[in-house]
Amino acid sequence: MSTIGSLAEVCAANPGAYFGTDDAREEGALDPADLATVEQALAELGYVSVPEVADSRK
Repeated sequence: MSTIGSLAEVCAANPGAYFGTDDAREEGALDPADLATVEQALAELGYVSVPEVADSRK
């Protein structure tokens, strides 16, 4: 998890290792139940969860 102010990004492995959280779930690297638990905890702490997305500006 990486935080910037009150924003939080949850990702599997290193940021950019997958094409986003959906890809990580499809590959089995990110369990949907674990992700829901983490996102709920972040929300309770006042964080806004932002999805990991691959940067296609290469």
